[in-house]
Amino acid sequence: MTKPRFTLLFVLACAGCSRSLEPATAAGGHPPWSARAPEQSAAELWGMHVLATHLVNPRGILELSDGSLLVAEAGVGDPENPNSGRVLRLVDENHDGDFDDPGERQNIADRQPSVNILRRLAVNRDEVFGLADIEAGDGMILATVADPTTGSQLLRLDKSPPQPFATTKDNANSIAWHPKLGRWYAVQSFANTVIEIAPDGATRDVALISALESGQHSVPAALVVEPASAGLLVALFSGQLGGDTAGSGVDFVRDSGKVVRVDPRSGKIESVVEHLNAPTDLALVGRDLLVLELCRDFRDPVHTVEEAKTGVRHAGFERYSGRVLRIRLDSGRVSVIAKDLDLPTHLRVMHDGRLLVTEGMGTPGRVIPSPAGPIPLEGRLIEFSAPPKRLGPERLY
Repeated sequence: MTKPRFTLLFVLACAGCSRSLEPATAAGGHPPWSARAPEQSAAELWGMHVLATHLVNPRGILELSDGSLLVAEAGVGDPENPNSGRVLRLVDENHDGDFDDPGERQNIADRQPSVNILRRLAVNRDEVFGLADIEAGDGMILATVADPTTGSQLLRLDKSPPQPFATTKDNANSIAWHPKLGRWYAVQSFANTVIEIAPDGATRDVALISALESGQHSVPAALVVEPASAGLLVALFSGQLGGDTAGSGVDFVRDSGKVVRVDPRSGKIESVVEHLNAPTDLALVGRDLLVLELCRDFRDPVHTVEEAKTGVRHAGFERYSGRVLRIRLDSGRVSVIAKDLDLPTHLRVMHDGRLLVTEGMGTPGRVIPSPAGPIPLEGRLIEFSAPPKRLGPERLY
């Protein structure tokens, strides 16, 4: 691929690449909605299709105007191969509905840092950090490269080769462009902060999100701009009891995650949705807030990556228990539109209403439990489509 075409493709990132696709109805004035949704909700489930397999810790997704996708891979998390992260451009060359054929994956940015924090911190969970989010705004496409011990770097993917844009003191898991304020915003999960990033790359703290009701860290994991309020909706993953490096690594308080609204100018925080389980990403479409939950519970702690590779292990997070919730901000109605996902981390609503989710976090190739029995861990890109009955007068997507 020549450099002129490379640059043009990024300039033409689609107008629908923001996670806030249409003006949303503000939830202000409502009490916090409860997100307690039934485990079984088959009538609400969307159709599922696998778009890409054998990805290596896939994370953020961005749609380009030509129908291709950018997908970040956090890498293998192996200290003997410390720069295994990369950004791929996926192109369905043969139009067969997937990106698994030869020539359909182009390497856009490679040799990015990748680390399994089980090797760095006493977290007792198999968890890989590195390339995380991808977002477009202000004529740029930014990707975050997150490290919980050294901070993060934001890369401009619209430059060839990619160029540094800013650095942060902590791990910036998620970023969003605020068109009204002309600023980038990010959440830092280990510091429990929301930060603002100016056009010159300078950062300032917007809000420090305090501990949750049981004393665990709030762990902000994702954010999205809410057009109606000009605020930021922030997903709070919820840390474990005793802190990230204390206890067994699975001291998790179920139903303790939240979505809060943060005023980017004053730093004021108010609760919007409560009783979530480990939310990792958000998207707004009209009146609906889509929430991606990583898992149902923490279980089966391990102390080393080598231990995680022995036998069939969850290794910290319950495999195949993630889901996507749809929450109507004007009524609080909750429905489950996808379930039984394997540790999903990021979602993206496409311009035509399809929902993309990346799943399969952890050490690639180790054996994990699944509904079909023990299988090797692999990253996948999954597509979900609304059932045909939703294409009537009340269609939201």
